[in-house]
Amino acid sequence: MLGSLQANCYLIWDNQHVMIVDPGGSSKKVVEHIKEQEGIVDAILLTHGHYDHVAGVEFFRKNFSCPVYISADDEKLLRDSKLNCSSFVEEKVFNWPVETYDMSMTIGPFHFDVEDAPGHTNGCVLLIFDDFICSGDVLFKQSIGRCDLPTGSNTKMNQSLEKVKALNPDYIVYPGHGDSTTIQEELINNPFL
Repeated sequence: MLGSLQANCYLIWDNQHVMIVDPGGSSKKVVEHIKEQEGIVDAILLTHGHYDHVAGVEFFRKNFSCPVYISADDEKLLRDSKLNCSSFVEEKVFNWPVETYDMSMTIGPFHFDVEDAPGHTNGCVLLIFDDFICSGDVLFKQSIGRCDLPTGSNTKMNQSLEKVKALNPDYIVYPGHGDSTTIQEELINNPFL
């Protein structure tokens, strides 16, 4: 967990290659861990553009000189402190260069699919790997992300949750906050599904 709102940051490894997902704050320990393991950072992946998921990007970019990916719909959130919700804490805009996702991505040894899942923000995505999903703030253990922030939509969230219901129930879910879960557990226990 990184940053003031304790967002989950994930390191996805394939041998020496690593991708960083949603760095919500800076962390010397994470950098040291990657360097101790002789990790090669291929990219930083963002599930959406809220401050608590992106505030550490510049720190990691400086340490690893890697590209940053975000959905085209959420790129504008980075440049606006009201849209990225940093105005609640401290006014922040993020001007580092970004790449935008395709539906199917290969970065270094990693292959994953990107599923649009608006609701929490208009540009939220699910990052779908072979046996797990990084769900950002779309799906939590027994809950979902709030829809009352800028660019959020209850209607779109409901549509995104229909997509979630259709996913392989064996997928492990790594959410933006809180504990991991599985699609199967959420189909049984999550009142929003």
